[in-house]
Amino acid sequence: GHGSENMIRAITDGAAELYYDNVKKLETASNGITLNDGLLLDNATNAGRDVQWQPSNDRLAFLDNTKATFGNAVDLQIYHDGSNSFIDDTGTGNLVVRSSTIAFENAPGGGEVLAKFIGDGATELYFDNSKKLETTSSGVTVTGSLGSGDLTITSSAPFINFIDTDNNDDFNIQVNGGQFAINNTTDAATNLAIDSSGNVGIGTSPSAKLDVNGDA
Repeated sequence: GHGSENMIRAITDGAAELYYDNVKKLETASNGITLNDGLLLDNATNAGRDVQWQPSNDRLAFLDNTKATFGNAVDLQIYHDGSNSFIDDTGTGNLVVRSSTIAFENAPGGGEVLAKFIGDGATELYFDNSKKLETTSSGVTVTGSLGSGDLTITSSAPFINFIDTDNNDDFNIQVNGGQFAINNTTDAATNLAIDSSGNVGIGTSPSAKLDVNGDA
């Protein structure tokens, strides 16, 4: 020591300690080294591209354009270039993110969900924190309007349901067995049917060019 201040202490069968202004900053231990304050890894080659341990902020800071890399061939890189943040996977294999539920949200504190991916469940897409599309065990549910230049539905008996949330009758459009039909699904009735020969049935399956069940 110098006066009453410690600068370096080396303890037999124990730690080696380094001090600054009589405050211990680093010590060795049986399992390695303990750092008692901040740490600066100063980049002497590219000024400002440093790594800092900041105890007061509870963070390990990689400054702009300083990359955290993983893999022998720098396969995965995470960094911020001063304008944008990047996760670059340039190695072999996939970039795998594992969780029972993965949620993408907007900036911290915003509280808006952008997308959710639920294990053994739905994939959900949002607009302005409002869910617009989700996958289900039977297909996809869309909330709101759907814009498409072309829409193809493939199934052995494809149909589109129209559900009236005002408790009125519901309908669907269906192709089944070579027949195109508009059905009242509430009453389990076929309102209009057109078969593969061009025969039209109103309230029935057609057996003539125009077949009407009831008064025309």
